[in-house]
Amino acid sequence: MPKPVESVNFNDGATKDVFSLVAKDVGETKLDLISFDPVTGAATYHRGVPHREPADYGPEGGGDTWHN
Repeated sequence: MPKPVESVNFNDGATKDVFSLVAKDVGETKLDLISFDPVTGAATYHRGVPHREPADYGPEGGGDTWHN
């Protein structure tokens, strides 16, 4: 039986709402993600990305994080 596809927003440090698919839950609120560049659509695989809510981003931004 196929598993449902899960998506989250990836923050790449420059753009905080990049569409991403969850490839794997690696525990401790970290995910392996496949993000898609909003302009070109190019896919990038990211390992062990930690969760962080946008409200918790400081002036430096969120860095490589994910949120719903």
